[in-house]
Amino acid sequence: MNKYKRLAQSAAVYLLLGLGISALTLALLMGAGRIPEEAIQENLRESADWLREKDRVIGLVNEKDFTSQVPYGFDAVWLGIAYRLDADGPLYAAVNAAYPGYDEEEETIFDGLWRAVAAPDASDAKQDVSYARYWQGMAGVLRVMLVFWNLQELYVVQAAVALLLLALLCFLLIKRREFAFLAAFLAGLWSVSAYAVPFCVFYMPVFLIMAGMMLVVLLKKDAGLFPFFWASGLLTACFDNLSAETLTVSVPLLLALILAWRRGELVKRAQVLRYSVLAGGLWTGGYALAFLLKWGLGYLVLGSSSLDSVKHHAARRIYNNAQQILAQIGQGFWRNLTRLKPFAYTDTYGGLLVTVLLIALAVFCVSYLYGKRDGASVPVCCLILPALIPFARFLVVNNHTADHAFMVYRSLLVTVLAALFFFLDSVEWRCIIKRKAADKSRRAEKGRKKYAKGK
Repeated sequence: MNKYKRLAQSAAVYLLLGLGISALTLALLMGAGRIPEEAIQENLRESADWLREKDRVIGLVNEKDFTSQVPYGFDAVWLGIAYRLDADGPLYAAVNAAYPGYDEEEETIFDGLWRAVAAPDASDAKQDVSYARYWQGMAGVLRVMLVFWNLQELYVVQAAVALLLLALLCFLLIKRREFAFLAAFLAGLWSVSAYAVPFCVFYMPVFLIMAGMMLVVLLKKDAGLFPFFWASGLLTACFDNLSAETLTVSVPLLLALILAWRRGELVKRAQVLRYSVLAGGLWTGGYALAFLLKWGLGYLVLGSSSLDSVKHHAARRIYNNAQQILAQIGQGFWRNLTRLKPFAYTDTYGGLLVTVLLIALAVFCVSYLYGKRDGASVPVCCLILPALIPFARFLVVNNHTADHAFMVYRSLLVTVLAALFFFLDSVEWRCIIKRKAADKSRRAEKGRKKYAKGK
């Protein structure tokens, strides 16, 4: 009886946490709508002028660099929602999350935003477009930020915050002597072109939540992290629109499993499996609850048409053509995997194959010469489940995965991280260092003898 009572109490706490985070997100949107339009007008106008000269999706380094593509169109949508938060009453505006409309045949989203900001009374103004299927919490944050900065300045602020969080994560990982994880993490960030993330508001929420969860995992002295995974799923649903959402569970879970194994909290495969399933299940539950609350709120405020829109867009993201679903899944996998560096540098299938074989050869040689798998090494069971999470996402939302590979592929950060960590953790680096030191000592001794002989 006590067991069931504890379960009921835990369920009540988790439910209250879900309701609380969702209510705070709604309060944020409604509160942001109270900010006077005059307070954000100048920065919003500057942002709209700057965006009007951009393409909807563009490579950050150059136009052909598809690994660092930035969807300025999504930033324009969030700017439009932030701008409209003061229209039609605070609750209706917060739930409807509408942005300025535009003529899809002759205009871009940037034209619609610019017209709404620069010429709100124009005769050719289009009807606003509802984006009520997501919480759009970041639009509320964006309206607050527009009081202080325009979009370009906000990118600089985001870059500073990202560097600060990265430095803090590096410090804590070094303090815990997790050098293999740190090296793998930095290499993984390079592989997914994470340097482009701060220069897009749409990308930031997932990476901020991921970094926050990693800090919690590193600062907490035990593996009691289940409430945090639940909260992470809720926050992801409230502030992200399917960019690379699984990063907020996969990377923190991988780090938590590694640290728990080191501490001796997880010593059996069954324990690792149970912990992974519970953490992933709680994250999924929080993520789903937040969406259900949003859709229910949409039904109460906007009517049944909001649910019709949810059904339509959900079907489009899951599959586009049921008869070609296998081809669609394969296309989604291929587009995402080939955006990872260094594979993205190859132009042909042959080049890709050669790159894979060269990497595999180097890994095999180092592992064969200096490999180790002993009790100090983290077992594969701690790495495999988090590494597979993005592929489960690819299967479930396969049409969205293929169409938005330019941003979804970053969810593979955990797969790259797990693979590199396994390699780095499997190599006896002390042998390599000692061998190099011995070679250096022999060369020095040989040099001294040669010098003494000549003298």
